[in-house]
Amino acid sequence: MATVLEWPSGILPASFDWSLQSAGSTFTSPWNQQTQSVRYPGSAWKAAMTLSNLDDYESRYVEVLLVQMDGYAGLVKLRDFGRAPATVKGTPIVATGGQTGTNLVTKGWTASTKVLSLGDYITVNNELKLVLADVTSNASGNATIPIGPQLRTSPAVNAAIEVAQPYGIFRLTKDNNGPSRLPGIVNNFTLEFQEAFGAN
Repeated sequence: MATVLEWPSGILPASFDWSLQSAGSTFTSPWNQQTQSVRYPGSAWKAAMTLSNLDDYESRYVEVLLVQMDGYAGLVKLRDFGRAPATVKGTPIVATGGQTGTNLVTKGWTASTKVLSLGDYITVNNELKLVLADVTSNASGNATIPIGPQLRTSPAVNAAIEVAQPYGIFRLTKDNNGPSRLPGIVNNFTLEFQEAFGAN
């Protein structure tokens, strides 16, 4: 696996589009037009951003990142820049093995506390998940988290759950990336990323 790079600290997009490309298929009967659909564990986050008016110092960090990624080959940690991370309450970890689907059984939270809110993000097994409802731990610090999209691979028992700095692992969607410059003044970038599979 390629080295997973960090996004440059303090560099924030001027505009940011964040979406989920869902994995599934639909079949329509040619006889009665009834439809059936199926969902697969391969939905992926997509991010498109514009970085505007970066000075030379800021632009250098982005340019170095892009050269290190070298198009499709590289990997970088990204998050939803429009959502503030949740406050960590406890030391959450995966409670049981063999988990799949859209519920994650966890432990290690502060006991009897609302530990996550609807719309928070968490990272488990290098997969970025959206929390689908408020989550309150029980008296033992255990909590089942409804998440989406569904898990692609089963996380290991006692695997850490990242709350403070949730991230996904992304690739660039094209091989031609760089700044648009106004020499001596500003640098602008338009970049597109898609969550990478098999990067665990």
